[in-house]
Amino acid sequence: MRTTLVSRAISQRQATQIHAYLTTTNQLQNPFLHTQLINIYTRCDLFSQAILVFKSINEHSNIITWTSLITHLSHNHQPLHAIQLLIQLFGSKFSLRPNHFTLSAVLPACAQTGSVAHGEQVHVLARKLGLECDVFVASALLDMYAKCGDMDSSRKVFDEMPLRNLVSWNSLIVGFTRNRRCDMAMEMFKEMHAECSSFCFGEVSVSSVLSACAGGGLSFGRGVHGSVVKVGMESLVYVNNSLIDMYGKCGCFQDAVEVFDRMRERDVVTWNVLMMGLVHSDRMEEACKYFWAMRRDGIVPDEASFSTALHACANMAAWCHGAAVHSQIIKAGFESNQCVASSLITMYAKCGCLIDAHRVFEVSREYVNVVSWTAIIAAFQQHGQGDIVIRLFDEMLERGIEPDYITYVCVLSACSHNGLIEQGFKYFDSMSRVHGMAPGNEHYACMVDMLGRAGRLDEAKQFIDRMPVKPDVSVWGALLGACRNCRDLEMGREVAQRLFEIEPDNPGNYVLLANMYALHGRSEEAKGVRRLMKINRVRKETGCSWIDIKNKSIVFTAHDQSIT
Repeated sequence: MRTTLVSRAISQRQATQIHAYLTTTNQLQNPFLHTQLINIYTRCDLFSQAILVFKSINEHSNIITWTSLITHLSHNHQPLHAIQLLIQLFGSKFSLRPNHFTLSAVLPACAQTGSVAHGEQVHVLARKLGLECDVFVASALLDMYAKCGDMDSSRKVFDEMPLRNLVSWNSLIVGFTRNRRCDMAMEMFKEMHAECSSFCFGEVSVSSVLSACAGGGLSFGRGVHGSVVKVGMESLVYVNNSLIDMYGKCGCFQDAVEVFDRMRERDVVTWNVLMMGLVHSDRMEEACKYFWAMRRDGIVPDEASFSTALHACANMAAWCHGAAVHSQIIKAGFESNQCVASSLITMYAKCGCLIDAHRVFEVSREYVNVVSWTAIIAAFQQHGQGDIVIRLFDEMLERGIEPDYITYVCVLSACSHNGLIEQGFKYFDSMSRVHGMAPGNEHYACMVDMLGRAGRLDEAKQFIDRMPVKPDVSVWGALLGACRNCRDLEMGREVAQRLFEIEPDNPGNYVLLANMYALHGRSEEAKGVRRLMKINRVRKETGCSWIDIKNKSIVFTAHDQSIT
């Protein structure tokens, strides 16, 4: 009866009632009931009460109680509390010995901290207790090292395991994939496939290695696809989603669509993966078509669906399509979603509808995050309204929202385009001084562009020379543009030569230098630069425009006669 009451309690009121009953009947000292009450409080997200119950009579607790609380704290993203509890257990006067379940429970908490130091201490403890080779502890150890980015230690733990299971292999493959060591992820999958006749690879293995193949291992990915078919996993939605993602990121959309068409069952992730692949390959119209096909298929979009569709509309500057997606967002109740709100702001801004973008921001102002603030700041920056950018940025700071890397790029760019040099330097200095953020090349490029637009080329060059990081193409490109505007041919020629070495395939640098020669009447040198483009097989892409007629986008270039 007591067990039934404890196991069925689901609310705070029920939990406190049972707590009171166990206390008044002096049954709380029963280790089983004590553990169950802690479980109830943690299931109700009442962790402070759970810890108080634990501390009140922890002399009656057994290792199961300690392990249970550590597990709940770890699962609910309270890693430091979980680690502290293990420290108390190890130093307790009750002679309780952590077991393999205890260590397996605390290692995910160590991974959540992002610091490998806590995990290394648990590793030492496991070695002292003779649990280092336990398959559960070792799997948790290699997973912890992988999530902290230490793949060498993760691989060492794996190699020293006397017994491995599917979880061990999966953890290592996932770790290599997440740490962008895709070649090693593929190699480990190959080894697992060859060595482990006792079990078949699972969905996690396949999904992880296909993610690794998306970085350029198309042939290996096709081989994995063949293995999937052989073992009868081609009907699994999760696996098919990974296949579509892999083929899409490798640019093989015909293969992705074939997998999609063969699927008997599709979920919202299936459609999202296909649409995202189309967007990343600049096939925006097709992405929009699949969004509406998904709606006709009766699939309810999620925030990723709406954000992807809006991104496609923004890149096409298709206000009509974007507004239609907005209506679907309102119907689905996603207007208050931070990710969707940011995508809406960006879509309207890129379609030239700044009023609509600001209206979306105002509607969602109370719950937006730094991404939404950055989106509206970028919107006004793109429309050349620097004063409003500064006002919005200052308001964001007053509300206690920390700016991120992109926010500062937008603000500094606004200062540059509006000649706000004093404010630009103030905000640039505040990055490291106030927010502890190291400026990147994009921020330095904005400052160089700002000085160049003001005609202060020598200061811009000195600013580059004092940079603590090596200037990249964005920085030198900003200076080259400034040289063209100020007609400083000598400095422009020097900067262009640097850019030819760094990115010899960028036609914009050649065109800028050739135009500078032409402006100074030096036509032979200009022809020489264009001959160099031909020698290096560098070709400037033809500019184009488009117009929507009857829901169809028609693209045309200069002197294009095809429409008429």
